[in-house]
Amino acid sequence: MTTNMPKAKYFWKEDFEDFADKEAKQYHFGVTQYPFNLKLYDKLMTDLLQPVINTGKTLNILDAGGGTGKWALYFTQYGHKVTLIDVAHPMLKVARKMVKNNTLEDMITVHHGSILDLPYEDKRFDFVFSDRNPISHCGCKEESHQSIREIYRVMKEGASILGCVLNKHRKVAQLATELKFDQALNLMRSGDMQRGNDAYTHYYTATELLSVLKQMGFKNITLLPTTAFTELIPTAWLLDEIPLKKCLQLEMEGREVPELLSYGVRFHFQAKK
Repeated sequence: MTTNMPKAKYFWKEDFEDFADKEAKQYHFGVTQYPFNLKLYDKLMTDLLQPVINTGKTLNILDAGGGTGKWALYFTQYGHKVTLIDVAHPMLKVARKMVKNNTLEDMITVHHGSILDLPYEDKRFDFVFSDRNPISHCGCKEESHQSIREIYRVMKEGASILGCVLNKHRKVAQLATELKFDQALNLMRSGDMQRGNDAYTHYYTATELLSVLKQMGFKNITLLPTTAFTELIPTAWLLDEIPLKKCLQLEMEGREVPELLSYGVRFHFQAKK
C-alpha cells in the first residue's frame, strides 16, 4: 500500500506496510525498555498471562499482530511454540533477527500476513494473544469485527484468548481536550477514526466489544480496563519504586471495579471458545 502522506513518527499513524526500519527499531526499544512498559504495563500483562501459560502444559500460541516479537520470546520461556503474524515487514524484520539471535527458530515461526485473513486452518491454536490493539487497527468496524471472527475460527474448542482493543470514549475525551471537536464528534458517532489515506482504526465501547464477542461465540468473557489511571504518569515517577508500587496497586485494584471500564485507554478481554 502506498501513500503520498509524509512519514509519521509512529507506525499506527500511518499505513502499516509503509513505515521505516528505523521506526520499527524505535518501537521495539520502546516496548522493551521504556519505563512505562517495562516497569508497569508488562507487569499488568504478565499478571493476566501467568495463569494461562505457567501451567506446565505446552501450548500452540498465536501472537496475532505480534510486531517485533517481544511477547513471543516471553512465551518460549515457558516451553510454548509460538506463531507470530504481523502485516508490517519492518516489524517482522526485527522479530526475525530477535528469533535468530536467541536461537529460537524451532520455537517461534514468523509470518507476514493480516489477522483479517489468517492463513491457518480451523481450530489450530490453544491460546491467542493480541496486544497493542491490532484488532482495532485492522480498519473500520466491519474489518475489526472480521479480525475477531478470524481469530475465533483458528482457535481450538476450549482455547482461550487475551486480546486488546482501543476505548472509544477515552479517545473522544482526549480529542476534546485537544479542541479537535469535529474529530471527537465523528468518532463518537461512528467509532472509526482515519489515520492515513485509506487506513482507519476502530474504537470500541465496552457494550460493543461484549456484544461482538458473544455474537462470535466466545464464552466466559471478562473485560478489563488497562492503565485507567497511569497512562499519563511522568516517566520519572516510574523510576522510583515507591510511586511505581502505588501505581501498580491502583491499576490492579481498578480492574475489580466494573465502573472503571470507560477510563482505560484500552480494553483487554479474556474469553474462551
